[in-house]
Amino acid sequence: MEGIQASFSRVTGESPWGDESYPWSESHSTCVITKAAGTTYGAAKEVSVVPVKIGYLSQETLAEGMDEALGAIIENQLHGRAIVLITMASRYPLYPDNPRPDVQEVRRLADELFGQGVPIVLAAGNSARRGSSQRQNIDTMPPTLARVLPVINVGNVEWSGDFYHTSQRGPLLSISAMGTDITCLDKNGRLKYDTGTSYSAPLVAAHIAILISTHDPDLPFNERGISGEEYVRRIKRYVEDKANSVRVPGGPKVLWNMATARDHRLAPAVC
Repeated sequence: MEGIQASFSRVTGESPWGDESYPWSESHSTCVITKAAGTTYGAAKEVSVVPVKIGYLSQETLAEGMDEALGAIIENQLHGRAIVLITMASRYPLYPDNPRPDVQEVRRLADELFGQGVPIVLAAGNSARRGSSQRQNIDTMPPTLARVLPVINVGNVEWSGDFYHTSQRGPLLSISAMGTDITCLDKNGRLKYDTGTSYSAPLVAAHIAILISTHDPDLPFNERGISGEEYVRRIKRYVEDKANSVRVPGGPKVLWNMATARDHRLAPAVC
């Protein structure tokens, strides 16, 4: 499949595959995708990636990008085999009950993607502050869709297993993963270090991709006859299940792929 571009990305002359991340987050998109599927630092090194470029972030452009992705999934018959990963959100608090047409369009399209059996994995956000209760909980769109739809929100933990201080959390959080001082590649192929829930979410998306690809009949979402939104809900429940995570005392649930320290010593990859 070719890269997908929404209208603003096309009219501003962006290429389908280039990374035009804004200066404040240079190579953000490349770093995210190399954590999901990069051959060196990726968690799922053999998955196929299709970028969806929207040009700039607003709920309107996000909705257009989601609509383009939905069309490609239907056209290529990827229902039950695709995952949507979104690592950007509204700058300020925004909730799915807001009557704005753009917000309602994002909500509608998320529901349509779930109807196709497509999980949506989201970065929880980085607006929490150390020593303050202000904005500790998830409060932006699309992550607040978790109030009404089975999106999977991913927080950021440090190596200690505790939340990184900027990671948003609360009742809408599904799971957390390592996103502190991670290694990835920038758009020029150079080593890059960064921190944020943007780099936790692709680990979860990659883990789901691996699980889907196994077709393991013992996994609850692979049960015969399960499809559409029920399929997505079962994936979300599986990811959130404490049996499939680890946690330090007082810390959040952290995704565990069942690999041990010995497994990592034997593996050539670097995380």
